[in-house]
Amino acid sequence: MRIRNLVISAALVGTVLAAPVPAEATLSQCASNKMCVWGNNGYDWLLAAQLHNQGLLDVFNDGLNEDDAADSWANRSASYNGCLYDDEAGQNSLLTMGKVSNDTNMSVFDSDKTDAMRTNRGC
Repeated sequence: MRIRNLVISAALVGTVLAAPVPAEATLSQCASNKMCVWGNNGYDWLLAAQLHNQGLLDVFNDGLNEDDAADSWANRSASYNGCLYDDEAGQNSLLTMGKVSNDTNMSVFDSDKTDAMRTNRGC
């Protein structure tokens, strides 16, 4: 009986230790030549990862409550500036995402307002 209990205990410990761990939010989620936006500070909850040199993209209006949710961003492009907009039609620019730059905590004036982005020409 005692050996059986030890075997069961060892199996349970092994199951707990092997349980999947949620992926950590990191800047590395944004690949080279992409511009990315996260819904929380600290690069958490990736909302968009778009290739550079694209025109206006309404990537936040997809029914997943991603409009007006951006709190951090990154531009991994060495060639293009990007732009975040407060309007899905590309009006009311919020901020330019400079080449090879990022912001882990957008200012209160820009946070939770993004409705569209462009990955070329800046604002």
